Amino acid sequence: MAAVRKARILAVIGVYGDYSGRLAVQVAAKKLVPGVAQSRFWVQAFTMRKTSELIWQDTQHQKLFQILDRLKRPGADREVLCRLEAYTEYHFELEEQYMLLLDFPGRDQHIETHNRFREEIGKLVQDEQELDAQFQEIIATFLTEWLTRHVFGIDKELEAFILDSEAK
Repeated sequence: MAAVRKARILAVIGVYGDYSGRLAVQVAAKKLVPGVAQSRFWVQAFTMRKTSELIWQDTQHQKLFQILDRLKRPGADREVLCRLEAYTEYHFELEEQYMLLLDFPGRDQHIETHNRFREEIGKLVQDEQELDAQFQEIIATFLTEWLTRHVFGIDKELEAFILDSEAK
């Protein structure tokens, strides 16, 4: 069962993006993969799994995953997307302040991934499309995977840099 579920999740990942900061939710919503979109599966969020040695960063990541968990629940509405957008902005701003303060060498690339995410989440919030179960599933799965890859990818570089600095 777990292998089938993982295969379905990987199928969605392969179709919907490269997770380097580019989102393709609008494409995913319109070009559903036959047999996958009708299935009921959710990516397990990383709530309660440590994401960072920096307490503030880990706490904020946990909050982001909790909001994404709410988006997966039946009946979630556009307000959950608005909350995700607002909290994401709060989180990105703090990370970007650290990058600027510490002169983080990967700052430009990291901020660019943040900006692409800001653009895409903004489009989702502004989109008039109803959050039916199928669209909700695609958005929740994709955003959870994107955030997971971001947190355990590019954010790890920032975390290591901060931990090596005096500004922890």
